[in-house]
Amino acid sequence: MTTAGPSGPLSGPLSDPRKSRVVLVGVHTYAHQEQLPSVSRNVQALAELFQAPLTWGVPSEQCTVVEQPDDPGVVLDALEDAAAVAEDTLVFYYAGHGLVDPYTEELYLSLPDSRPGRSHTALRYEYVRRIIATHSYPARRKLIILDCCWSGRALIGTMGGQSQLADQVVVEGSCLLTASSETAKALAPPDEEFTAFTGELVSVVRDGVEGAPEFLDMNSLYAEIHTRLVVKSRPLPQIRNRNTASLICIARNRAHLRTAASGTGPGASGASGTSRDDLAGLIRDAEDADVAGQTGQPRKALHAFAALAEKSAARLGPGHPYTLRLRQSYADWTGIAGDPASASRLYAVIVHDCTRLLAPGHPTTEAAQRGVKHWAETALASPAVRPARTPPSGRPADWPELLPLPASMTGTLKSVRAEQSTHIEFSNACEQPLRLYWLDYQGQAQLYRVLAPAETYVQQTFVSHPWISVEAGGTIRSAFLPSAGPARVVLR
Repeated sequence: MTTAGPSGPLSGPLSDPRKSRVVLVGVHTYAHQEQLPSVSRNVQALAELFQAPLTWGVPSEQCTVVEQPDDPGVVLDALEDAAAVAEDTLVFYYAGHGLVDPYTEELYLSLPDSRPGRSHTALRYEYVRRIIATHSYPARRKLIILDCCWSGRALIGTMGGQSQLADQVVVEGSCLLTASSETAKALAPPDEEFTAFTGELVSVVRDGVEGAPEFLDMNSLYAEIHTRLVVKSRPLPQIRNRNTASLICIARNRAHLRTAASGTGPGASGASGTSRDDLAGLIRDAEDADVAGQTGQPRKALHAFAALAEKSAARLGPGHPYTLRLRQSYADWTGIAGDPASASRLYAVIVHDCTRLLAPGHPTTEAAQRGVKHWAETALASPAVRPARTPPSGRPADWPELLPLPASMTGTLKSVRAEQSTHIEFSNACEQPLRLYWLDYQGQAQLYRVLAPAETYVQQTFVSHPWISVEAGGTIRSAFLPSAGPARVVLR
């Protein structure tokens, strides 16, 4: 994939609006699923923008809007009719609920009466793909935009399993843009005019991109939308294309038009432009790292994300939301590669940094808290990590069970928080000093405090699953404690 940022190669020419066709499908009211009122506004806004002369100028009769279709055939017939006459570019857009078939894991597009778990009540995406792929239709370029949960499954297909490269299922000569990955939900904030993904698409098309070429190709659109969603810590879009489909242009860059009209020339290449270029480059590299992981190379992915996190911290700053997102990806691939304990420790430090750097309740912080919980539970479920000793008699019932610690070892305790601030009391019952550690975001233990024998120390924690580590011969081995909340922990 050759994603180019706003300052990348010049875009191709604008698709001929007279020879193009657009099909916009939206389902906002459901009998058996959550309502999505913003979807109706999505469809109407895109129809207006595509028909606006300053944007693209598609004649109204060539822009078909299908809302609340009660049968898959209504959508497929509209798409077939458009595909039969589109000579330049064919655009298909769907917004609504996405469903995953419980047996085949295929993507289905919900209709008003669709029921989760009953795929026959929804529109199978594969039928859309087949129409787009039909070689007998004249369109030279095809664009598919899916704004629904699990929409990234359209990138995977069903023939080659999870290790198949996403690019292998993209229709020849086409570009596929999805609101989320194959495992993620799309976002429809109830207090906003549009869904999260389409809202940014509308904003970029309506306002343009400073410093970008006269026409916005799919690479430029994607890079700008991705950047804005990263900053807001929202689900990230995905893109795949074949051949030169990434150069499909369906919108004039209104920012470029304003610049030309004012006679000010290209925008200054100051720090903001440099940051934008850096971010676009990091996004491209992160996508490549994800592809490596998804094709059976998780260790390659985790090493790539470790390097990218360092690079992002240096160029964008350690508190930049994308730096924190890269660190989360590094933690996730660490867990996927077979080390869930380290993954949870990495997430614990991210939670600590997010709490310090971002506003309370920030989505990035909440995502990191979920990461700690997920990987801690995964580690606890591992046969290699389980409590091995019953608390001695007379010990309060709410004390956590501990793995036995050999007397010859120095005990180290690392404790963190997930949902709310709490405290944990550390008591050193060993005959030697107890070392308390925090971890840096590479997962390396950094000495925080040394407790003398019989000393007690109360520490505010930063995640819900405390863990104990023992240090011997320079090696730190960890075991999670199966408890959360205020607690007393004694090392013996």
